[in-house]
Amino acid sequence: MFLPEDSLSGTIERLAVDGAGTIDVPRTWSGAMSLQISNVDRPEIHFDSGVVEVSAEQGRATLRSADIVQDKNELHFRGTMELPSVIEDFGRTPTTLEITGTAPDLQRVTTGIPVQLTGSAQFTGKIDIVNAKIEATLGMTGESIGFPDGTIEKLSSTLRASKTIARPDTRPGSPPPATAKRPWFADLRTAMEFDLAAIRYRDHIIDSVQGSLNGSDDILGLDRLSLRRNQNELNVRGRYTATGGSWQSSVTTCGFGCCAQRAGTWRLLGCGFSEQIEWAVANDGANRMETTDRQRPGFDFRVKS
Repeated sequence: MFLPEDSLSGTIERLAVDGAGTIDVPRTWSGAMSLQISNVDRPEIHFDSGVVEVSAEQGRATLRSADIVQDKNELHFRGTMELPSVIEDFGRTPTTLEITGTAPDLQRVTTGIPVQLTGSAQFTGKIDIVNAKIEATLGMTGESIGFPDGTIEKLSSTLRASKTIARPDTRPGSPPPATAKRPWFADLRTAMEFDLAAIRYRDHIIDSVQGSLNGSDDILGLDRLSLRRNQNELNVRGRYTATGGSWQSSVTTCGFGCCAQRAGTWRLLGCGFSEQIEWAVANDGANRMETTDRQRPGFDFRVKS
């Protein structure tokens, strides 16, 4: 398979399709598809081989296997879907998708993207659709993660997300379907926990970073971010709000707390202060901060009680 330059390229080793049913009535579909490809390549991605096996019968589609192999790195998908009566309802009917992956060589996985990593990682995930609502849980663990100028000895993270899938809205007098414009984050709920250990960046060392995030529609909340070095601890929390359906015009509030029992460790923030800061990001993307009673080098901010 050869496409225009900079497009996806590769070789289709095998493709077999055997099916029956009415094209615009997915629930009537029955049959099977088998696909085997190799040497799939784009500037930002490459994998050695991929195999997909799908079958459909009695109103249900089964993803028997979808396996991607890149040398030692592997990604596997399995799942089922209740076929809808109309094509427009794809993505709304009951569905389950399970994801597993191992990446002993992150350097190969990240070749071609702006931030290249080294080390190893494991991935797990499950995506369910029930009553036109997506529920997803994705997990990742990693060891000896290297990035430009730094390393992370251990990493673990879990992301949970849910979103209601709106049905396309056909308006009178317009070609169907015409879907009303909604921000991408409408009805989106997210929660994330992460734990990093032994972080080194240039000549800086942090023993651990732990935190949690949550999102609801256009609000992203930083529930907790805790950084530790020896007996020193820095805690941050905050909230980010998108207004007007754009992340360019926003208001953020943050609270900082610092406990430094060993002087000089937190050189930027100093010792033992707890404050709240409020600032706005203007439409041009520039940060606007100012203070009522004092200035810190490089920052202007308002301190709130």
